Amino acid sequence: MRNCLLLFACVLASCSGKVTKQEAVSNSPIVPAVTSPLGTNIDAPSYWSTQLPFVDLFKYSKPWVSGDSATWDNGNPIATDANGWVTAIAPGQIVRTIMLDGQPVSTAGRYVMTWDGSGTFSAAGGCSLVPGETSSNRAVLDVTGKVMLYFTDTDPVDYMRNIRVVQETYESVPPSDIWNPEFLASLGDESCIRFMDMCRTNGSTVATWADRPKVDDCRYTSSKGMPYELAIEMANTTGKDAWICVPHLATDAFVTSLADMVRDNLHPSLKCCVEYSNEVWNGIFDQATYAESMGVAQSLGSSPFQSRLRYYSRRSVEIFTLFTDSYGSADRLVRVISSQAANAWTAEQVLIFEDAYLSCDALAIAPYFGPSINSGNVAQFLSMTPDDLLDYVEANSMSIATTRMVDNAAKANAYGVPMIAYEGGQHIVGFVSAADRDQITNLISEANRSPRMEGIYNGYLDSWRQSGGQLFMHYTKCGPFSQYGCWGSIEWQGQPMSQTPKARALHIFRQSNPRWW
Repeated sequence: MRNCLLLFACVLASCSGKVTKQEAVSNSPIVPAVTSPLGTNIDAPSYWSTQLPFVDLFKYSKPWVSGDSATWDNGNPIATDANGWVTAIAPGQIVRTIMLDGQPVSTAGRYVMTWDGSGTFSAAGGCSLVPGETSSNRAVLDVTGKVMLYFTDTDPVDYMRNIRVVQETYESVPPSDIWNPEFLASLGDESCIRFMDMCRTNGSTVATWADRPKVDDCRYTSSKGMPYELAIEMANTTGKDAWICVPHLATDAFVTSLADMVRDNLHPSLKCCVEYSNEVWNGIFDQATYAESMGVAQSLGSSPFQSRLRYYSRRSVEIFTLFTDSYGSADRLVRVISSQAANAWTAEQVLIFEDAYLSCDALAIAPYFGPSINSGNVAQFLSMTPDDLLDYVEANSMSIATTRMVDNAAKANAYGVPMIAYEGGQHIVGFVSAADRDQITNLISEANRSPRMEGIYNGYLDSWRQSGGQLFMHYTKCGPFSQYGCWGSIEWQGQPMSQTPKARALHIFRQSNPRWW
């Protein structure tokens, strides 16, 4: 029998890793949203991120930059230890990092920086050292904007390491309590967290278990992303199912080690959704190129694209088997195989090849809605107001998205698997020249902030339910609006619900529509 998707066996009795602000102490565990039909993706770790899961902001700092007094980045090597801490600084060299770039004004205030070892540093940007409050291993930062730290010397024998930067409120919180309570609260009624971006799945170069990111790494903004251990802990702390994407280069030994880690550490009431990489159908990603080369080399299809899909299908089943062998059964797993929403033929290809549908528990698509604005059609959008753009979306985009849902549901139903969404939501993007970029970006941003977007989302989610879709993972929880898209349901952590029409719609849908499967 197939898994009943994402059902919790019980409510977590306790949560690990939770922290609480001193002014709002609460020892109550996070209660899982056991009936919620919606989950979320979470944005990749970056120094410009407006979602900050960790109390320690240094974990979201920019990777070290080597420069000097005249040059920001001169490309010179930086000596570091295995965890990334700088072990030596050459004469005249300045090693820099950045945090809190692009944050709202609400993040301003006093922050405490602590460290082990000895060295010399200064603060710049929207940050200054508070006079008289710096000791051998502690400094107070007055933050009004972007935090820039410049390191000019470190003791090679006892180099600066274990640097932490926390809001002064959290100074007394033990380092083992890693999660920002505001972040935890933002996930209140999600049912599942997809860690694709947080673990830097796209273009991953991680292949062996030794290559993976480690909890003790100085930061999680490298190309390797956040450690899997913390993904599991985040799921446990919040009571959410964990959606794990396996890197496309991962060896069988890596997959088995990952499966063992999840099996032994993810709370037994929680499911693990396991997926091979991300959007392998999508030619913009390295994983697509890799899968195609492997598929062609193995003569799997009549075209390079079909070969790519078939290799993806085969490797997915191999990974499912390794996870199932580790667990001993598939009862706590949701084995996900994904395809292109705009081309239901791809769903059939990945499901039928070598009878993959018999080894998976769900077909996942990304049924986005919204136009792509580009150099060929930009003229008609330049004269639009945000309301005009939303009129266009309602008249032209919603029916396309609904048709894609129905078409893919038919493919899933034909092979007896549920249809879920690995990503979804609005997809109004502008790929335009520099001359038009600001105007189009502002247009799209204001349309996303319009109260009308709430109603559009309501209709969109109703269409998803009516098509027969099950779990829906919105893309993404929190992210700033920019020329690269307006993906966040909220723009910054702690943003009032009154300012977030997409977040309001998602919340109301969860409350009004308990799981229908």
